[in-house]
Amino acid sequence: MAVIQRILCGLAVWSLASEAKDAPASPPARALMDQMLADMKALQPLLVSDARFMATENRAEINRRVESLSKISDRVMAHKSLQSAGYQVSGQSLNRHIQQVSRALKSGNISYARWALASTPYACASCHSQGIINPKPLWTVDEGELAGTPMERADFLFSTQNYDVADQTYTQIVRGFTKADASDVPARSRLERALKQRLLIWVRVRRDLPAAVAALDQDLKNPHLPSKIRVTMKRWQKQIRQLIKHSAQDQALRGEKLLALARKKLPPSSADFKDGLDGNLVDHLWVSGLLYGQLRESSQGAATPEFLYWLAMVDLGLNHEVFFSLGNAYLRDCIEKYPRGAFSARCYAEYERQTELLYSGSRGTDFPLEVKEDLRELRLRAMSE
Repeated sequence: MAVIQRILCGLAVWSLASEAKDAPASPPARALMDQMLADMKALQPLLVSDARFMATENRAEINRRVESLSKISDRVMAHKSLQSAGYQVSGQSLNRHIQQVSRALKSGNISYARWALASTPYACASCHSQGIINPKPLWTVDEGELAGTPMERADFLFSTQNYDVADQTYTQIVRGFTKADASDVPARSRLERALKQRLLIWVRVRRDLPAAVAALDQDLKNPHLPSKIRVTMKRWQKQIRQLIKHSAQDQALRGEKLLALARKKLPPSSADFKDGLDGNLVDHLWVSGLLYGQLRESSQGAATPEFLYWLAMVDLGLNHEVFFSLGNAYLRDCIEKYPRGAFSARCYAEYERQTELLYSGSRGTDFPLEVKEDLRELRLRAMSE
């Protein structure tokens, strides 16, 4: 479900922009967002079923809905409320991806379109957490109207900012974990994902740290949770309790002082992140949430490249752990919009490393010609004169 998450990520981006102080959503902007949600709700039962998606009788509906999303993303990208650095990266990534899916469907490449629309169910939390969300969701989605597994329904609810209902479903997955599930790899994977999604809601979206500690207390009453996961949950509680002591001071940090906190708490490269069961997930979610909030509030001027760099590091570090990564998009934005600076060079080095990982195999690294040319152009932009 990578693209469903990206599309709904964009929906959240635009809703965040419309909720921003002094920038209420104009009726045309709200109408566009409402139509996007309607399209995604119509696609949702098709995206969670291979058979329904591939069925010939559903092809016209899929084409129609994706074409509608393509047109909406073009129109919204030009909207005045989508101008901050954080929104621009997420919005541009969304726009490009929808266009790719639209082209794949038009060319008859249904297998690619299916993969793009329904694979890898990682929540696109990057844009959702660019500031604290209003407790009342902008759109109300009834879980009973959704198809798929509890995890798939929870992820859709998460993507539409229905965090309270999503949290209830994630909680059921955690507290309903059985002794038999302990030896089932998919069940353990769902458990870990549900725990991390809830932590993301508490720490980055809600910033409700006492609620996180209390909920983990209740979770730990389940005697069937694997011992390694129990150790992780207790570590999270310890980290959150420490965080509570200075959370108010952290949230008051701005500019250079906030960047100093990022340098202290975040590893210098995505290769140094260890955000699985052995990582510092709480600190990374907390600091990146503060960075997103600051970038959303106002332009950071000359410091913007460093903000983008640290956000990219967190997104890449958490990729395949908590949410679909927009890290490479942040790195490109850092290079293309802020060339020939200290952080544009660091952004390029990380972008090149990520590209090498993508094209590396048993025979070494094999870049397509167009990728080599793209890297060459980015290198020229990034490197100081």
